[in-house]
Amino acid sequence: MTDERGKTTTDERAQPGLGAMKPMLLMMFSMILFMIAISQYQVIGPFLDVVLHPLIGFGDKHPFWTIACSAFVVAFVSSLVTHLNTDWIQQGKTRHIQSTFQKEMREAMRTKNTYKMKRLQEMQPEITQMAQTTMSTKTMMLPMLITIPFWVWLWYFLGNLWDPVMVLPWGGYGSLSAGARRSLFSFPWFIIVYMVISMPSHQFFTRLWKTIKWHRMQ
Repeated sequence: MTDERGKTTTDERAQPGLGAMKPMLLMMFSMILFMIAISQYQVIGPFLDVVLHPLIGFGDKHPFWTIACSAFVVAFVSSLVTHLNTDWIQQGKTRHIQSTFQKEMREAMRTKNTYKMKRLQEMQPEITQMAQTTMSTKTMMLPMLITIPFWVWLWYFLGNLWDPVMVLPWGGYGSLSAGARRSLFSFPWFIIVYMVISMPSHQFFTRLWKTIKWHRMQ
């Protein structure tokens, strides 16, 4: 019995540590998958081009709007997938508990209340585990799996255009071509443009889905 209890206790302590590694492992897996897909864009791109080029290719005349539409579509779909796989009420409760826990920990450290700090440290694995249960694998992986095909297609699409350029706000220009040397922090400009449009769009659609859900619950 003692061994069995000891084993259970050890497993429970190990779970938060393993759970904490899950986002990092998924991010590493996503980056590896992205690098593999990009390296094969000449092979994968034509298949994606059959579907995406007629929809948002704009006859190869407006590469900026092609990038913008790709960002909007991915933001819309990925935010919807995240919304459908997230319990926002439970997540809100968890964040409130985390905020209260952190506040109590700061207060205990400020007043040097060692007894309270010890009690809070004993509770920390449970708080961490609670936060991890609100983050499903689907929520973390599906948006990336939706994003990668669009990036691969943009790499292929822009690579086949005759040096499309973008005027920069601070002067000069940046080439939207996937293989362009003129880039920011070694990232092609089209990825920078994509991210600038995609991130606020994703936040907008996420808030939109939340608002719709709250109105339906009332």
